[in-house]
Amino acid sequence: MSPSIAAVTPFSLVVGGLAFGAAMAQLGVLPTVATLVGLGSSRAGFAVHMAISAVVGAGFGLMVRRMRCGPSETVFLGAAYGALWWCIG
Repeated sequence: MSPSIAAVTPFSLVVGGLAFGAAMAQLGVLPTVATLVGLGSSRAGFAVHMAISAVVGAGFGLMVRRMRCGPSETVFLGAAYGALWWCIG
């Protein structure tokens, strides 16, 4: 992975988690996510969601770390990885 992609990846992961977290807030499902840890508030659900997003994002980072991908390939792989997790989750 090129140095420029390595610098952008953590920022992208946070933005992706925040964007999907905002969508989940609009849909009212964050309290349901909070039940994964025995709580029921939207704030707890958002915290759980961001923790899961960080783990999933770190998995993507480890996956592409040793690949020699350009920016466009990395974006494609990230979209495919995100779609996979969207289907799983």
